[in-house]
Amino acid sequence: MRDPGIRGSGARRSAVGGRTVGGRTVGSWRADDGRFESASIPFRYVWPAELDQMAELAGMQLRERWSGWLREPFTSESGKHVSVWEKP
Repeated sequence: MRDPGIRGSGARRSAVGGRTVGGRTVGSWRADDGRFESASIPFRYVWPAELDQMAELAGMQLRERWSGWLREPFTSESGKHVSVWEKP
């Protein structure tokens, strides 16, 4: 992965691990030169309805939604989803 803070360097990073702590995702990786680095970013769960609203504001509409990668039906009991939006 290219480091957005290093322009033109071709720097890459290899993911080592990540976890969620107190609403933040903490990840670590090993840079090409062998150094370990880490960062934490804000993270929160969103409901499918929130994603639908964001997509609508961006001019997209929901095309399909499943409960998993095998296209299982999405129901009110689904604990995950795969959603596809498109621009009309």
